[in-house]
Amino acid sequence: MGRCGRAAVDRRRIVAAAKHTGVSTATSVTGPRGDILPVMLSSPGLFQPLLAGARRAAARIPGVCTVCGDWPASRLCAGCEGRFTTRPPRCPHCARALAVAAAACGDCQLRLARGGDELPLDGCVAAVSYGYPWDRLLADFKYHGDPAWADRLAGCLRAAPGAGRELDGADLLLPVPLAPSRLAGRGFNQALLLARALRRGRTTPRLQADWLRRIEGAAPRAGLARRERLRNLRGVFTLA
Repeated sequence: MGRCGRAAVDRRRIVAAAKHTGVSTATSVTGPRGDILPVMLSSPGLFQPLLAGARRAAARIPGVCTVCGDWPASRLCAGCEGRFTTRPPRCPHCARALAVAAAACGDCQLRLARGGDELPLDGCVAAVSYGYPWDRLLADFKYHGDPAWADRLAGCLRAAPGAGRELDGADLLLPVPLAPSRLAGRGFNQALLLARALRRGRTTPRLQADWLRRIEGAAPRAGLARRERLRNLRGVFTLA
């Protein structure tokens, strides 16, 4: 609630000022004729410490492991995390699991043999292989309205070999965007939540969530084979 010393109220100034105060609330002020002018202050900065405290408190409450049903435990107990978090050798260019350590997987070696210009990434890190139970946990995270998985999954990613080195050497952290219609239906971007959790407690890299934009119209990727998923991504991202 704010006090205005002038009779006339410029709602645009109030909203603009609110964007810089970190206040998140809905309030109103009285105009020159006694009419009520609603003002929405939409920045969530004021409640961030409260949300962080609630998150820390909730983490100390015992629950049931989602995988094995053990109680009391976190939603993914240490036993299940250790059992299912395998660390096979991976291709440093695409993170594909390898039978033995190598400089590159077969696909990336072919691309390198053609001159190396076709490699899409300089480096890639994967926390886990996509299989039980991670496929189910990721589906809960993305499709079943359970964004609370972000912190635990980000912890798995931070512990992956090479992840700390990549974060330390990065200037920017760019979460992959969702198409506007998909974001509206889901209510959150899981990549942005993971990026925020990855950066928590760090000063670098800088999180830049508005540099990339996903174009509408691409077919859903769920259920596609790897080669089809890669083809499906061509041309769907642009700089904002």
